[in-house]
Amino acid sequence: MLPHRAPARLRPSPAYPQSGAGSHVKLVILVAAIVGAIALFSSFGGKGKGLPDANPQRQSNGGTVMLSDVLAVGLGLSEQAAAVIKQVKRQHQENMNVKGKTAEGVDEPVTDADKQSNAIFVNGYRNHFPGIRMLSEETDPADDNNIRSAFTLSPPLPPGADVPLDLMDTEVLIDPLDATKEFTEDLLEYVTTMVCVVHKGRPVAGIINQVFEDSPAVVGIVGSEDGTTGVLRGRDQRKTATGDAETTVAISRSHTGAGEDVVTKRFPGHRPLLAGGAGYKALLVLDGTANAYVHVTKIKAWDVCAADAVLHAIGGGFTDVDGKRLKYLAEDPVFKRGVVATQSKVSQAWYLEHLGGNMT
Repeated sequence: MLPHRAPARLRPSPAYPQSGAGSHVKLVILVAAIVGAIALFSSFGGKGKGLPDANPQRQSNGGTVMLSDVLAVGLGLSEQAAAVIKQVKRQHQENMNVKGKTAEGVDEPVTDADKQSNAIFVNGYRNHFPGIRMLSEETDPADDNNIRSAFTLSPPLPPGADVPLDLMDTEVLIDPLDATKEFTEDLLEYVTTMVCVVHKGRPVAGIINQVFEDSPAVVGIVGSEDGTTGVLRGRDQRKTATGDAETTVAISRSHTGAGEDVVTKRFPGHRPLLAGGAGYKALLVLDGTANAYVHVTKIKAWDVCAADAVLHAIGGGFTDVDGKRLKYLAEDPVFKRGVVATQSKVSQAWYLEHLGGNMT
């Protein structure tokens, strides 16, 4: 989503102190932790259980937060947000407005569903993790009326997400309703909510929830080293593209730019598949419906961060058209060199080679 406006940088709560440089987490331990740590959610998984509140001990131990807790809250908030989005649609109360235009002149709509979902995520995270920094597509909600204390948690994640993250170096990126345009057009399969946990500018975990589909949220935890497979939940396994899908490239239906021409000109024998929402297109790649997702106009950090995490969790690729990893910085949330996303480093190299850094 590319409205011409300042990003919604959300204020931190002062309840946690910001940690110093001495407590920086070493993410290289993540895969080892995944193998050896205790089962996630064992102490709070189940219907009607409250999610973990701010722990006073965290306020005195340097300002850290556990990745497992951040993901647990994200899953619970995703359920709440999905319920509100569906209610808005069911009651025909979208109340759509245009908040801006993309560089290509495409209207950027916003609805009451976007705003209510945003309030749930932002206020929910503030309630459970005072001090955690957030960056959201929508503006900072004015009140906390959308906070709820009880959640129905999704199925437990595997052991090992309990990795401590310094609050100073950690940010949660939120897209409270991806594919808003398609939402207003009743193309509901494209609609997702997305949460991404970023540490030192790199995604370490992401949640993609298809709001109107009867399937669990997809959670990806990135491995400890680039190219090392991490953990994926919400899908039994990734499915390799076969048949026509091997030559299918997902592109944006609402921010197409030169996307169709790029696919037919740069990738011999390939065809474009127009789809809405970056989260949905990442799931097309994950599920083997498309062999790649290519975007050749500007795109913002909250649109792609969770997708980046999920595809890297399976050892896939997610870069700009020049082959550079994306760095997620609140002060510069616009990616100007597009996106190329695939299931594997081999596929990534093939598409990047044929693009040659071109966006036309």
